[in-house]
Amino acid sequence: MILKVLVLLTINQILAAPNKYITEEVKLKGGVIFSHEGSAQINQDFVQYTRDLDTDALKDVAQQLKDILTLYKTFCRTAQDFSHKVNTTTDKEKQIHQTTELLEYVVTPLQYPIREAPSVCRRLKARRPEIRDIHTFDKVRSVATKNNITIISAGITYDAHNHLFVYESDGKNARDHSPFPSIQYGGTYTGSAHAADWDRDSFLTDMAPAFPLVYKHPKYNFILRLADKNDRNIKENIICEKDKELTPLTYSDETNQYIQMAIHQCKRDLPALTSNTEFTLQEIRRVTTLKFTYNSNPDGWTNYLPNVDYPPDTKRKKRSLKRNKRFLTMAT
Repeated sequence: MILKVLVLLTINQILAAPNKYITEEVKLKGGVIFSHEGSAQINQDFVQYTRDLDTDALKDVAQQLKDILTLYKTFCRTAQDFSHKVNTTTDKEKQIHQTTELLEYVVTPLQYPIREAPSVCRRLKARRPEIRDIHTFDKVRSVATKNNITIISAGITYDAHNHLFVYESDGKNARDHSPFPSIQYGGTYTGSAHAADWDRDSFLTDMAPAFPLVYKHPKYNFILRLADKNDRNIKENIICEKDKELTPLTYSDETNQYIQMAIHQCKRDLPALTSNTEFTLQEIRRVTTLKFTYNSNPDGWTNYLPNVDYPPDTKRKKRSLKRNKRFLTMAT
């Protein structure tokens, strides 16, 4: 009797909970098998994993990669620019020769009459000053003021055949771009100060072959004047103008080959270096969700570049025995 009661209770329990013992629900989600445990699930066990990452170190590495790429690009650009510079045409060098930076002025330590200025400058292998624009105007005026010189013989003469005032060195029209709007003249009118419109004034052009042109009063009203007999006899330190001696570039095929090799290596290596750097930076960005701001122009990195330039000519120049030392002092 007891055995029959136990069997009946077991059957009743099985029939009362068919989902638990007979048809248990199983699902597959994301590669994990889930089973139904009932409608109420309280205080389920779970595990949470965290990972610590030092993003400052990643940022430093990324910035250094960016800096190295910038440095190499700068070097390649410098080599390319230098190669272009040494292959410039001679026409451009001639234009540079005409600038005031390539002129220097010589002042004699002794005083001579203004009428002797042409011969004094020739002995110094120079010429009388030619004020062509505002730059030479300021330079001559500065040299004269520094040496307390009041009158300067001008490198301008009158061309009677063409009826023009021209520069002695190249015969160009002295009126073009001149900072002097007019020429004051004395000439045969000793002590006078008449203003003339250059070659358009017949009084001036008639006297111009007999009297030199001078620059006068550099400290005050700096003027261009046709000297009279009193001006010609004034004793003054003579200012002469000359071209600076340039040191030519010691250009050679052998030196140029090294530059060409550097340019070739840049063309060969720069694309691969750029691609590898960008790939590494992308990987660094994938590791962390933080956004890095890179500095594209790092301070100080370009100081590591070598100074690519040809050394000046170190050959010792022969000294001229014909130059009379007593005529020469350099004015800057």
